[in-house]
Amino acid sequence: MSRELENVIGGLRTMIDISDGYILPKMDLMELKDFTQDFRKKIRAASRKLVAKEIAKEATFYLDFSCLDNKRKELMTSYIKDSINKSELRPMTPCTYAYIRLYYKERDAELKRKGSSQYDFNCNLVLFPSQDYILAILFCEQEEYRKIFEEYEFVSPYPYVEASESEHLSEDDQVKRERWFKALGETFIPYLEGLVVPCYTRPPILTAKNLIDYVNEMSIDERAGKLANLIVVQCKIEKLNHLPEKEKAAQFQKYLETDEFKEEIDDEIDYIKELLIKNVTRKDLVKVR
Repeated sequence: MSRELENVIGGLRTMIDISDGYILPKMDLMELKDFTQDFRKKIRAASRKLVAKEIAKEATFYLDFSCLDNKRKELMTSYIKDSINKSELRPMTPCTYAYIRLYYKERDAELKRKGSSQYDFNCNLVLFPSQDYILAILFCEQEEYRKIFEEYEFVSPYPYVEASESEHLSEDDQVKRERWFKALGETFIPYLEGLVVPCYTRPPILTAKNLIDYVNEMSIDERAGKLANLIVVQCKIEKLNHLPEKEKAAQFQKYLETDEFKEEIDDEIDYIKELLIKNVTRKDLVKVR
């Protein structure tokens, strides 16, 4: 091992933070297979619901955008194009927009290495079997996934955070430290040292039938409010575009704190509400717009 790599790993050992660590009883191969298959099945069912809610939000947003008058559509077009990384906006169905939008959200989160429970549905369980127990680390952003894992009666939290002075550790923490250091091996990289159980790989294929209930859970005020905020903000930015950037930013921030801003939002919501489809149907979600 090179000295540079040794230094990197040495640094990792002093910064160890396994806040999502767990301990499970020892299992034979078939027991472990049954457990991981059951957990994977539950995660996929949960992710299906979570993804459906997010897809429904995005599909409804595009549907509502398509209902705007030409002036407001023009204001929003740049935002829509940027949201799906397109240089030209072509007609599409609300469901198509939603899937493209979700793809870029997940991709951006992965590239930036910043998870967000809003749209990061990834879930990987890494197991470290030992003779008398199994250590595990759950990698996920969704709190619902964590709850599912912790509902297994034989799963117990087993976190460990490396203290600055290991000689002051309690006896229990000393045991934890030894176990985790052994589990994480030479590289201290969980995915290289453990058994990886992927529980979510890609968004499920959902139809309008799967989405419609989630779409109609959203109130007309909520739907109009999202568009109203974007439109009012965009209008103000365009009015300030003639100013130098520093002054423009200061004026815009000042505007956001005024009663004028709040009143314009309220007026815009009232106007947009009259343009939107009140009771969305499955056909509305799959019609090209």
